Amino acid sequence: MKSRLRRAVRHISMWCQENGHLPVKEQCKALSQKLRGHYSYYGVTGNYRALLQLHERARRLWHHWLGRRNNRHFTWDRMVVILKVFPLPRPRVVHSVYRVAKP
Repeated sequence: MKSRLRRAVRHISMWCQENGHLPVKEQCKALSQKLRGHYSYYGVTGNYRALLQLHERARRLWHHWLGRRNNRHFTWDRMVVILKVFPLPRPRVVHSVYRVAKP
């Protein structure tokens, strides 16, 4: 649902704003945990596109709030370097409707 995706994006944005003072490593660890939890709950067959949207929005929000930490211009090229060192987990479908339960 759109409302749940919007709510998740809003919570990630608020978290990034409130915790922008933390080191990047700690921010990545916490954001990764939040994303994995979202993927675990909403990772059902047919919802991959929404999970991918959340992943992309989380990356862009993190870039936005990291850029607010100082007056220097924070380019996307610098963000790519950070994402190579501290990658966010990719979305994945955890609960498949096609998987047959074993008796």
